[in-house]
Amino acid sequence: MNQTLKYFILATLLITTCAAILPLNQDSEIRETFVDPRDGQIYPVVKLGNMYWFASNLNYQSLKSECYEDEQISCGEWGRLYPITEFRSVCPDGWRIPNKTDWKILEEIIDREGVHALYQGQNWKNNEKASNSTGLSLVPSGFKHKKKFLYQYLNSTIWFNDSTQEGSNWHFHTDGQNNAEDYYFHTHEKEVYVRKFAVRCVCENKPE
Repeated sequence: MNQTLKYFILATLLITTCAAILPLNQDSEIRETFVDPRDGQIYPVVKLGNMYWFASNLNYQSLKSECYEDEQISCGEWGRLYPITEFRSVCPDGWRIPNKTDWKILEEIIDREGVHALYQGQNWKNNEKASNSTGLSLVPSGFKHKKKFLYQYLNSTIWFNDSTQEGSNWHFHTDGQNNAEDYYFHTHEKEVYVRKFAVRCVCENKPE
């Protein structure tokens, strides 16, 4: 049986939670994957702290999501970019957008190893420090501001949520060279409503 079809059948038979994370062969650097039952796409999964994280950007085609510069090949490599009106609802059932508590996991890693520990080892322009020691594999997928796509190969920006704050629009910027700081975790009121960022989905560790 085709391996991709096998994963898809198994995933659709399981409840779509962390229980549907499937092991890979032991010779793979990423030990687990998740198959999105909505479209059959396969995502590598990495465990950081007590959370499972997608180790690639979400590529689920929602109504208002876009590929960088409207090129389908960009979606395949970088995932899709999502507006503030959609980002909370695009993760598969059982998964969600990371929140401010989940941010502390990444912050501890950054404090200990540097932000480059989160970066995929390829494609970051002028950033030889990218090590991906965490396996999170952040890619420089850029973002969209109004009608312009910006900073591919230089910037990764992913959405975060705060369920205690109505209209939350927290997000995590990591920058190769276009800002003075290596990264920002922040929120602001206006510009974010005309921007589209990438999405990483997370899931709590379930007791065995």
